[in-house]
Amino acid sequence: MASGALARLLRRAPTPRLARPFAAKARASRRPQEPELPSEEENDFAGGEVAAPTEGISKPLAEVLKELGKRVPDSLVKTRIEDNGFAIKYIP
Repeated sequence: MASGALARLLRRAPTPRLARPFAAKARASRRPQEPELPSEEENDFAGGEVAAPTEGISKPLAEVLKELGKRVPDSLVKTRIEDNGFAIKYIP
């Protein structure tokens, strides 16, 4: 049932107790709040650059999977040889 139809049905209820039992309850918004960006006066960057968001994964995927107790499949791991001779494993 659509929320509008439900609201109309509840408004027509014979007793006030059934009319809107949830009207006094406030619901919190489920939308995530947008990060607050600094104003132009607070912005230290020249040219009006916007601050980059700091949310998200900040660790390498292999480290996150290690913490979860999982292993990265060998088919995903690539090896790169640096100029100094060290082999570095990475996930592209």
